[in-house]
Amino acid sequence: MPAIEPSLSPAAAIPQWLRLLRLLPARTPGKSRLARWCIHRALKGREADISTCGLTFRVPSTHEPVAMGLIADGQYETGLCRALSTILHADSIFFDVGANVGVFSLFSAQQWCPKGRVLGFEASPLIYSYLHHNAQRHQFPALKVFNRAVTEHSGDHLTFYDAPLAKFGMGSLVNRFGTSGVEVQTISLDEAAAENNIARVDVIKVDVEGFELGVFKGATHLLSQIPAPIIFFEFNDWAEERDETHAGDAQRYLHDMGYITVPLDAWLRGDRSPHDPVVSGGTDLVAFKSNQTHSK
Repeated sequence: MPAIEPSLSPAAAIPQWLRLLRLLPARTPGKSRLARWCIHRALKGREADISTCGLTFRVPSTHEPVAMGLIADGQYETGLCRALSTILHADSIFFDVGANVGVFSLFSAQQWCPKGRVLGFEASPLIYSYLHHNAQRHQFPALKVFNRAVTEHSGDHLTFYDAPLAKFGMGSLVNRFGTSGVEVQTISLDEAAAENNIARVDVIKVDVEGFELGVFKGATHLLSQIPAPIIFFEFNDWAEERDETHAGDAQRYLHDMGYITVPLDAWLRGDRSPHDPVVSGGTDLVAFKSNQTHSK
């Protein structure tokens, strides 16, 4: 499917004074509230081009957390950025599942593994148009992007439901916002690796709004390799609780595959001890196998 270039409205310019927010550390008390107020007041949720670290990202709305993080911190999810910058080598192979507008894909192709390979997957045709636009703007040799829903099987056609633009990162295979659906084609990570002549993957990032279990089930070959990829993924209890899945199922599956899971904050502090599945609330997690080390 050819990408549709973003054209919702003329892209807003980011006022220079908003960049002063980047002088405050990301975890400064009250920074998020201040940044939200300033960004809403200055930009009113418009489509915008956000420049940071030599990259420019077109985003559908400045109301959404991805956009606000890029404006206020120059990054999105600073802890995950720190982890990826530590783990990825210049020639690493990185799969970005749920790539959104391309924050982690582009940072990886530019800085963290510019001599390796970066594959970014985004299910939403609308959000993929921004991912494709941002990838085309920079033309990094390492980067390829795909408009596919990553699931257990390849070649299926499923209905994807976008979120409102102010929450553009929360589109899903479940209709949580009462929006109209669009048909998307599926691919498994094992199939994606085979189609792109990739024998091993070093790091996988997964953010698919509660459908992580299907991603992992479609990557049994990759997850069984030696060394196995380290995985960064998001957990939210409300997103995993559906008729066919329960909170913590994705973690349980990884444990059965020989992985250890640790909350990202604890992992960044050096914790490598096995943890029971998280089954309530929400957190970012890291999965790895105990007989492997991953650091530069």
